[in-house]
Parts: sequence; structure tokens; C-alpha cells
Amino acid sequence: MLAIGGKLLSGLPDTAETGLRIWLIGPDPKLQAKIRELASYSYGTSSGVDQKGAPNPWGLRLSGYEFAVSIGIGVAAISAALAGDQRIPILGGIAGFLAGLLIFASGRAGGSQMDAMEIHS
Repeated sequence: MLAIGGKLLSGLPDTAETGLRIWLIGPDPKLQAKIRELASYSYGTSSGVDQKGAPNPWGLRLSGYEFAVSIGIGVAAISAALAGDQRIPILGGIAGFLAGLLIFASGRAGGSQMDAMEIHS
């Protein structure tokens, strides 16, 4: 149905103002307004907001885990690049890579734990 509507709209000139109205359950204006309201509802960011609009108390902790993931990736990548370019000894590069991997894993594990807590609450 949307493909047919798109074909119809694509045949019109670009200067024409067009619109396509699709009724899911019928042309009842109140019902359509409610469906539009539900479709445009924003659930917030990854830190989220609770149902009352207050900041999520776990948001700061989740941001910390995301920061740890980013730092871990950076440390591992820089260590591997420096070792590959032979600017540092290969054992130092491996140690830096493993340290970055450990930081990444701890941040990812904490973020996963936060997701599980949100699901079960």
C-alpha cells in the first residue's frame, strides 16, 4: 500500500505540496489523533527518563560504562597501532592491547548489567 502511495506521489512535480493519509482502523479523527500521538512519542536517550519525566537515576552510571567502553577501545587501538609501527616493543603493545580489552570488557559487562536491571524492574 505504501509502495503504491509512493508511486503516486513521485509522479507529482516537486513544487506541489502533497500528503498521503493512511487510516489504520478507520477515519475516526479522535482515534487517528491518538495513533499519531503514540507514533510520535519519544522514549528519551540511552540514559533515558522515567515515566514522570525525571532524569533516570542510573543515567550517570550508564554514561560511565559507555565512557569505559570508549576508553578501552582507544587504549587497545593505540597500543596495537604503536606496536605495529614498532614505536614500542611488541610485548608492550600486547600488554596495552590486553589492558584496553579489559577496560572495554568491564565497561561492556557493566552496561549489560544495567540493561538487565532495567528489564527486570
